Amino acid sequence: MAHAVWGDGSAKSKEWAEAMIEKHLAMGNAVGLIEAISNLPKVLPPEGQSKSIPEQAIHLFQENAERMHYPEYRARGMEIGSGAVESAGRRVVGLRCKGPGMRWSEEGLTEIINLRTRVLNDRYDADLADLRKAS
Repeated sequence: MAHAVWGDGSAKSKEWAEAMIEKHLAMGNAVGLIEAISNLPKVLPPEGQSKSIPEQAIHLFQENAERMHYPEYRARGMEIGSGAVESAGRRVVGLRCKGPGMRWSEEGLTEIINLRTRVLNDRYDADLADLRKAS
């Protein structure tokens, strides 16, 4: 948003963005963030779009305000970004299933992902023991 208003890499955009992260986003304060975005200087929408970048951001934060309880999530040891999930996807799927020459059926891929997840979560041995007990 700041780049759309003050230009990519400008000192003002960096200053504004850092302040918004600290004052509002990190605190899960969607209302304050939406108000701050509403007070930004008006800019034109990107070519081919009907809403400006700040207007799009306002809509995004309005739609997701109920999910933005970041201090509570952090206190519970939960991640608030997508990095952990994206990393897990690379580790679970990418490293094991996307090697050169690998071809998978949907069923086979599902099974190997389930197995890989159990191994990475240190659940393989316990799950195997449970299977043996059930037999």
